[in-house]
Amino acid sequence: NPLLIGGDYIHSTDMTEILQGSDYVIEVVIERFFDSSDPPEDRVVAYCRVLSELKGEVDCETPLVVFPQGKYEVGDKYIVAVSPIDSDSFFKMSSLNSVYSIDQKDKIISILSK
Repeated sequence: NPLLIGGDYIHSTDMTEILQGSDYVIEVVIERFFDSSDPPEDRVVAYCRVLSELKGEVDCETPLVVFPQGKYEVGDKYIVAVSPIDSDSFFKMSSLNSVYSIDQKDKIISILSK
């Protein structure tokens, strides 16, 4: 059970519910990983560059984003549904199912435009 940071998660696997319940939906590319002497085992923290904003306006060009545990590489691009943690430059996933492939962009835009 991951340590909860910055408020509750959306407890759903439904893409529409997650996207509609999220504060921001952004397309990002991972630029580098956050260096920590004691990295958490249940998450990956990375500095990302915002490529586009699909929902909400992010004031920071390279926010710090907390991803659920998984395999991520510098240069990987994702669409993420996120909520802020205490600032405009630090975000967590809105749910444990908030990381989407770039291939899903048209579907996501369609859902958000409803």
